[in-house]
Amino acid sequence: MKSAPEITMTEGQIGYLAGIIDGEGSFTITKARSYFNVTLSVANTDLRILERCREITGLGSIRRQPDRRGKQHRPLYVWFVTARKELCALLPLLIPVLVSKKEQAEVVLEYCTRRVAGLPVSDVDRALAEKVSSLNRRRAA
Repeated sequence: MKSAPEITMTEGQIGYLAGIIDGEGSFTITKARSYFNVTLSVANTDLRILERCREITGLGSIRRQPDRRGKQHRPLYVWFVTARKELCALLPLLIPVLVSKKEQAEVVLEYCTRRVAGLPVSDVDRALAEKVSSLNRRRAA
């Protein structure tokens, strides 16, 4: 099993990344059969921003999203971090400086910590998934 990555970032890099996540990011925990998927994603039309996020963390992947908005729009790219161990390493660095996404990050960290510890999927996980979803709906209002 792959060990948790060691992430080293400067205060400036942590602040930059937290700002990008607060402004453009989202956290989700979604049900998939008998388990849950967890995702930190940041979407942007400027690929350089996402490459910088990947570069300073060494985590995740970047994908171009299918063009559903028409030819008049620039391509949309998304940086994804989905590995629980990676999120367990990254989120403690970001949570102290996150503002609008702080609560979601705390819930995702709790979920990832449970999964990495090998605890069985339970009602606690379902409640955490619902809490992130509820926080996301509240932010969108």
